[in-house]
Amino acid sequence: MAMEPLNVQRRVQAEETMEKRVGELREMSFALHRCAWEKTRENQDLFASQLHQRKAMNLEIAMANKDVLLHRRARMKEFLAAEAAQFEAQLNEKGLAFAKYRP
Repeated sequence: MAMEPLNVQRRVQAEETMEKRVGELREMSFALHRCAWEKTRENQDLFASQLHQRKAMNLEIAMANKDVLLHRRARMKEFLAAEAAQFEAQLNEKGLAFAKYRP
């Protein structure tokens, strides 16, 4: 086997070194892109979970509000019925008539 000239050997060695470094840079670039993608995905997942929690809280608040309104309406009917009964009793004590609708 013939011995290659020294400048060719150096050129081949330099090319191999550059190819190795380019490969390392590609791997590093891929890793950085992967990290950026993971970070973006993490932020999106966080946003999605916060949005889900916010929707759940709003739904719970709306249902609690509806429950409070129904309870308040029932209490108001009870209060007004008791007040009407008390007013009718006062009128009966005075001997006054109280007209009632009877179906």
